[in-house]
Amino acid sequence: MPRLRAWPGVVAQPSETGRVHLLPQADQRHRRHRVPSHPDTALEVDETYVGGRATGTPGRGAEKKTPVAVAVELDDKQKPRRIAMGTLERVDGHSLKRFVEGAIEKGSKLRTDGWGSYRSVAKAGYAHEAIITGGGKSAVQTFPWLHTFIGNMKRMILGTYHSVAPKHLDDYLAEFVYRANRRWMEANLFDRLLVAAVTGKPMCYQELVTGDN
Repeated sequence: MPRLRAWPGVVAQPSETGRVHLLPQADQRHRRHRVPSHPDTALEVDETYVGGRATGTPGRGAEKKTPVAVAVELDDKQKPRRIAMGTLERVDGHSLKRFVEGAIEKGSKLRTDGWGSYRSVAKAGYAHEAIITGGGKSAVQTFPWLHTFIGNMKRMILGTYHSVAPKHLDDYLAEFVYRANRRWMEANLFDRLLVAAVTGKPMCYQELVTGDN
């Protein structure tokens, strides 16, 4: 699998807050590009939690962590194309529907685990295949690419930033998605970022530090 962490051309770094938000804020347009529907495409959707180790209930219902929705587009050979990620207010039908409608074109086929909330998502105009996994290793084996990208995202946050504030998490996710969806054009990635930074919407420091954008 192509590397997602390589970042060519960066020598000096400004402040952590300003640098980490440069990439996602420089190219807001990619957030409006929904993962398209193709006849040979299936889109796997799941959730994960970001926030480090904590006591209490693991998995769905975990406290003091931020739920994150993840979608991976697969081709007819079950290889990944594009991905989408975004935070959720809670893991329920309303929040998942809001994510899916914002990230995936209507008419697409969704493949999920057996979580009941996805049935209400499918009613919004999506085909749906639910697969009962039972969680754990079975879920990883059933949805390997979902868990690969989830693992890579968490390793990026842990290895590069160590921890993130929930109010900024969508920006960190946007950085990961931006790079993952351009992983086949690594050589041009930095140049594309410069163009996006010049043509994108300007931001003030207050927007950067508060997460209000």
